[in-house]
Amino acid sequence: MKYLKYFPLTALMLCLLVPAGVAQAKDQIFVLGYDVLEVIDGETDAVTGNVPLKGWTRGYTVLPGDKRMVVTASRRYLHVVDTEKLKLLKTLDISKGKDGWERLEFGITSAGDGKTIFANLVGRRTVDGEVEIAAPMLAQIDLDSGKILRSIEVPRGIYQLLLINGGKEVYAIGQDLYKIDVSGQQMKIAGIHSMYDRGMNIFPLWHYTYENDGYFNSPYYTMEGCGMLEINTHNGEIKESMVKGGVPMVYSFIYSPDRSKIYGSMDELYKLDAESKTITDQTVINEGTNFSIMVSSDGKKVYTGGGGSTISVFDAETLKLLKVIQMETDGMSMVRLTI
Repeated sequence: MKYLKYFPLTALMLCLLVPAGVAQAKDQIFVLGYDVLEVIDGETDAVTGNVPLKGWTRGYTVLPGDKRMVVTASRRYLHVVDTEKLKLLKTLDISKGKDGWERLEFGITSAGDGKTIFANLVGRRTVDGEVEIAAPMLAQIDLDSGKILRSIEVPRGIYQLLLINGGKEVYAIGQDLYKIDVSGQQMKIAGIHSMYDRGMNIFPLWHYTYENDGYFNSPYYTMEGCGMLEINTHNGEIKESMVKGGVPMVYSFIYSPDRSKIYGSMDELYKLDAESKTITDQTVINEGTNFSIMVSSDGKKVYTGGGGSTISVFDAETLKLLKVIQMETDGMSMVRLTI
């Protein structure tokens, strides 16, 4: 019974300790600019760091463990970045082939092993004063040496790559979608999802599959309006649907964290109901044309970027402008890491 007097105090201490012990998720938004990777703190919506990089950055893939990211620049550089220490770990120039070909990158994705990535490469060289263009290849590249470990010839016009089924397949997306089996020693094209012959015009340079827990979403346009190409990278399922309630002009779509809403942007910010694919709200982005879009991990804010070196922050529910963040350069893409 002598210990009962300590019980109220112990209970109070536990109540105070529990909230403090629960880690609060914190967003870091990486903005891919010219010669720099800038970082926005998701709580203060202020630029808190940067990583100098060589070239104009476009593509990225987050490696397993969420602590490293590969950023492509000027179609020739692969920058490996430590996302915790905000430090450039390595730069690989994949354009300088020993076989005489200069190779440029058009789309990358993690291979799922933390050591390699897949890249869509297009080669060119000059022979006797004449330019020769090689057939594109899907190549698996070692991030330590930059060496091409294996490759397969693929059709022209591919812009984006997705890792599917836990690394068993790669979807290469361009005018059509090509399913590439990478599970064996020799890679092979295993199927085609036709789009071009069905009048689908897609330009999937921007996607947020990493932030959307493995769900890819890209706009496409037909004579009937705007549609969505949705891919579940966990099982490879492909869905197509048309947007209702108008024709949004957008570069990309992104889900809310609970996947109940979809946002898209270009000159306007759109909000859609994810189930019905119906536009429910929209507002003008006063900073001009925006290329990229991002949603905070709690679903409360939407970021749009690329217009005049600014990032606009909106309330996700009302689409009210909350803040305009001045950046060092134009930001063509955004990546959200939540720590």
